[in-house]
Amino acid sequence: MRPIQEPDVIERGGVVGAGCLLVAFTAIGVLTAAEVQSCAHTASGGRPFTGSAQLDPPEEIDAIELGRFVERPAWSTRDAEAPELETFGWVDREAGIVRIPLDRAMDVVVERAAAGPGGGSP
Repeated sequence: MRPIQEPDVIERGGVVGAGCLLVAFTAIGVLTAAEVQSCAHTASGGRPFTGSAQLDPPEEIDAIELGRFVERPAWSTRDAEAPELETFGWVDREAGIVRIPLDRAMDVVVERAAAGPGGGSP
C-alpha cells in the first residue's frame, strides 16, 4: 500500500506578496544609496548630481584644453600639413634633422629593410 501524497500546491498570494516586497525593498535601497552618494559627493566639494548631460566643464579645465574639442573642418588640417608631407626642408638645422617627402621616406625604409636586419629603423 502506497502512502497518500499531499498535493504540491503553493498559495499564489504569498509568492506574489513576497515578490512585491522584494521589488519594493530593492527600489528603496537603490534610491537611498543614490541619495547617500549624492550627499557625500556634494559634501566633499563636488557639484550636485543633476541628471543632465549638459553640464559645464569642471573649473579645473583650462581654455587651452577646451580648445582641443572645437569643431574644425577636416580639410583645414589636411591642407595645412600637406606641404610638410610633400617637401624637403630643415626641421632643426643645428641638430641635423631634415624633413623629406612621405613617399621618399617610405622608399628609404623599404630599402634599408631589404639591406638587412636593423636597417629599417630611421
